[in-house]
Amino acid sequence: MKKIVILELARHFEVARAYTDICLAAGFEVHLMIPDTSSTYLLHLYAGEERVTSSLWNTSTKMEEFLNQCHPIFNSADLVICCTHENLNGELIHKSWNSLSLLVIHDANNYFDPWRYLNWAGGPLAWAKMAKYVYKGYFKKRKKSALAYDQLILPVQISASLQKKSFHPSISYLPFLWNEEVAQGSSEGQFHIVIPGTVNMRSRDYDFVLEVFEDLLKKDLNSDLTLTLLGKVQGKKEAAIIRALRSLQNTRFKVNIFEGLVDQQTFDDAMKTADLLFLPLQNEWVYGVVREIGGETCLSGNVGDMVRYGLPALLPESYTLPPELEDLVLRYPHAQVAYASKALQNFIQKKQAGTDRHSIINIMTACNEAQLNMLKDFK
Repeated sequence: MKKIVILELARHFEVARAYTDICLAAGFEVHLMIPDTSSTYLLHLYAGEERVTSSLWNTSTKMEEFLNQCHPIFNSADLVICCTHENLNGELIHKSWNSLSLLVIHDANNYFDPWRYLNWAGGPLAWAKMAKYVYKGYFKKRKKSALAYDQLILPVQISASLQKKSFHPSISYLPFLWNEEVAQGSSEGQFHIVIPGTVNMRSRDYDFVLEVFEDLLKKDLNSDLTLTLLGKVQGKKEAAIIRALRSLQNTRFKVNIFEGLVDQQTFDDAMKTADLLFLPLQNEWVYGVVREIGGETCLSGNVGDMVRYGLPALLPESYTLPPELEDLVLRYPHAQVAYASKALQNFIQKKQAGTDRHSIINIMTACNEAQLNMLKDFK
């Protein structure tokens, strides 16, 4: 039985969780290496699973010390998947490791073609940050560190031209997507829409959300409607939009918000009672000082949420998804409020007529099978 080390020393719990589930389904043993601060989010999920072991990094100590202590584990593994590259000044991997090392690239433009996608529209603060990056050799070090790995994993299918600019001889495609269940949805006569994730304008367009609901609430829905913004509200502009959304509340429309971080149990409970995810994803968002293109150079964690809970979703036409997921989503043209509002109205009426749960299960089964087939590239 192959032994896989999954190394996640940042806070991308959903990435480590998805890859762990994929590896277990493929019949592998998994050793999780995560910060002690992350243990409560992940380890309880695998209680009683003999094929999952773990090492916890005490974040009060240096990362390098932890990695050195773990050399025997790395050397006994067949494969090490590094989910997040946090050390920007050099390689996370150690040249003495005997195992095959893979790095997950979450932001392909940042690694492979940063100069073309610099965020010049960011203004003086962004320009100053660019100058700092250039002075410290950030982009050069980042690409050099990626080249130190035996193989790169991309969660999206990047273009051939961008892949060529990576200068890496071995790149594979494996999204961090794994279905665990199909959400039950809300009770009869109710309809629950969830927008998961931190409430900020960087990656999601909440102005658009407000306009869509202003239009939707003018329609005859024949259902009580709840909107849950499943994440902490960040920023004054975002808070103002939330106030405007809450001002639309009436006896048949309710808005749920959260002042602080959402714990895992609350997140799970909300997702399991959702009927539909609304994913108002921006066409582009900025990592550091580099623009990334959603679905083409980076994968939104919201797509992982959609797959994990087996939920239909409404999202822009511009966002590229794996083909096996297209039958699970509703699309709207960019910034077309009336189109998105009508799509929501139609879906609410579809629930009243009876949702085809069996078709969702079939889509999720096909998605998981596709993931396992892609994992064969790493055997």
